[in-house]
Amino acid sequence: MINREREGEQIDRTLVKESLDIYVEMDEESMKYYERDFEEAMLKSTASFYSGIALNWITSYSYEDYMLKVEECLKKEKEKNYCYLKGSSQNEPLEVLQQELFALYACKVEEKKQLDGKAA
Repeated sequence: MINREREGEQIDRTLVKESLDIYVEMDEESMKYYERDFEEAMLKSTASFYSGIALNWITSYSYEDYMLKVEECLKKEKEKNYCYLKGSSQNEPLEVLQQELFALYACKVEEKKQLDGKAA
């Protein structure tokens, strides 16, 4: 459902949040169900989603436009994370996002930056 929202579809955020609250209520002290059943899957899904679009964006957009897309994604993910995620896990998807959009393609992003700079 969260990936559908990433793709621009409207989803029922309240339903998602309430569903996640059930995981927390099952074991508030350790949050093991939340971490095991949701958080791990969310992080894998985030990595997969952004890995799939990062290379496409790098090849399709200028360096400046790529960076604007990344900035927009970070903002949207932060908003989503605040809405859905609990405590310290709010930053983890942002770290995954940065890994997928920057670290894995750092050479290509830098190459794009240099090429765009020469063309200007």
